[in-house]
Amino acid sequence: MKYGNNTTMRSKKTLLIPTLLEPKKLAFVFISLAILIISPSAIIALVVGAVFGLTLTNPLPKITNKWIPILLGLSIIGLGANINLSIISGLSITQIGIITGSIAFILTVGSILGRAFGVDKKLFLLISVGTAICGGSAIAAVIPTLNPKKKDITYALTTVFILNAIALCIFPLIGQLIELSSYQFGLWAALAIHDTSSVVGATMQFSQEALEIGTTIKLTRALFIIPVTLVISMVNRKDTDGAATSKLSCPWFIIGFVAMIAITWYFPQLKPLGEIIGGYSKQGLVFILFLIGSMISKDMIKNLDTKAFLFAISLWLISALTILGIILI
Repeated sequence: MKYGNNTTMRSKKTLLIPTLLEPKKLAFVFISLAILIISPSAIIALVVGAVFGLTLTNPLPKITNKWIPILLGLSIIGLGANINLSIISGLSITQIGIITGSIAFILTVGSILGRAFGVDKKLFLLISVGTAICGGSAIAAVIPTLNPKKKDITYALTTVFILNAIALCIFPLIGQLIELSSYQFGLWAALAIHDTSSVVGATMQFSQEALEIGTTIKLTRALFIIPVTLVISMVNRKDTDGAATSKLSCPWFIIGFVAMIAITWYFPQLKPLGEIIGGYSKQGLVFILFLIGSMISKDMIKNLDTKAFLFAISLWLISALTILGIILI
């Protein structure tokens, strides 16, 4: 009996080792560690991840999907340890007005363009909200209220995902080409790039000041998830069962971000530690961007809704160029 049990255990171990040593998984772990340790570039991390996803495919998609939002939230909180409180307290009425105006503008243009392109109403609303506020997080927030089809959710998230990757690569180049100041670039990136991860990734390529301004403005913009979701829930008040569907909450990482800033501000003796945490958080973000890139697949590209994608690009270009023009005035 003992012999049989030992044989079974050895067999399980024998089967387990080849699974762990599967080439794709080894490659994934190796490249992830390489990006985490040696790459200082968010762009390189994203591009390498995308190439990996399109060629070898991500072998751990469920695990990656689960951990990306968690790690991203922790990295954003860590960035707060190295940001000056005066950046937040110094937000002016003009800046709040620009944030509010940009959101209203994008949602309005999105409604007009969505109908012009013949995109389904719920789909263009998902893309418009994602473009106006904070990409995938905003899309996820309004899903219970809109109750869209699963394919529309996939189209919206995929479209925003791809545009985020493009923005991360081209925004720093454009900012340098037209010689934007750190303040101008941080503001533009925060208002014109969909997801927080890409805003942070783009601004950290530009300067520390741009990173601080961009992250703060972006997270302030993300707070508009709450009123926008409330408005949409009032328009689409009840689902098919006649029950209210909307849940309003403030993203946990925003609370943590503000708390971290406050802690390091009110306890200046912690500033050296805050700088270390902030540095590791930047490097952690690089790793996260590699994971995000690795989620791009051939199927994702193939299954894009052409009309929806053209609509999303048009809306994004109009909003990004309009916001840049206002900033340059």
